[in-house]
Formats: sequence, C-alpha cells, structure tokens
Amino acid sequence: MWLWFASSALALQVQMTPKERFERATVVLVGEVTSSEVLWEPSALGGMETHVWVAPERALRGALPAVLQINYPGGELGGVRVEVDDTPSFVQDRRYLLFLVADGRGGWSVLGGPDGALRLDTPGQSPGPTLEQTLARLGIASGAP
Repeated sequence: MWLWFASSALALQVQMTPKERFERATVVLVGEVTSSEVLWEPSALGGMETHVWVAPERALRGALPAVLQINYPGGELGGVRVEVDDTPSFVQDRRYLLFLVADGRGGWSVLGGPDGALRLDTPGQSPGPTLEQTLARLGIASGAP
C-alpha cells in the first residue's frame, strides 16, 4: 500500500500580526488577478505549482512591479489535486491586498499564506470590503503612498 502525503512542515507559516506582516513584506500592493496556470514543476511540493498573474494597481510599500507573478505549491491538473495548507487562493478578475516577498526565482510568494492575500471589493463583481476598510481592520494606516 502506498500513501501519498505532503509534509505539513513545508506549509507552516510564522504567525505574525498584520503590522509585522506589513513591515516584513518587500512589497504590499493592491492588484487584480488576470490569469493563472498550474504546472508540473520538479522543485514544487508534490510536483505541482500554481502561477498567478496580477495587474498591480497601487503600491502601499515598496516599488510597484510592472509584471507580477505569484508562485505557490499545489493546484489541480489533469484530475489530480495537490492541496497545501497555508497557501492562498485566488479568483480571476478579483482584487486583493497582497503582502509579498521575492521567491528567488524571479516571481513572488505571499507572506502569511491566506492572511497575506486579502480579497477586496471589485467594481462590477460581488461586493467586498474596500481597501480602506481592510487597512482599518488590520490596524495599518491608510495614508501609505
């Protein structure tokens, strides 16, 4: 009998406050998910990795990148699904407040798992919290550049 499981140690995240997450992130921005794809990647957990592209709108910390690719382990491809705890989930054409760090491969990783990718109100879509409401809930000053 073969058992296939992903080590939870690879998905553990350090607990931090929203202010600590803001200070540790290289880039904090608002952006809209434009597309995504799942690929078999030899370096990824379980061999599967999701790539998400985001159109950046506004930087709250760091420089606003022209192109933004977020990479994280797991996904679904060809009827096979690899789930990894502490990874964010994204919906295309939705806006997010993102806390990011460079992944060392030319892309970005979300700092704090699901807590580092917070869905915002998207005009023309189902309503959600505004950026200002989200920043106030997190205790982060909305006067960021």
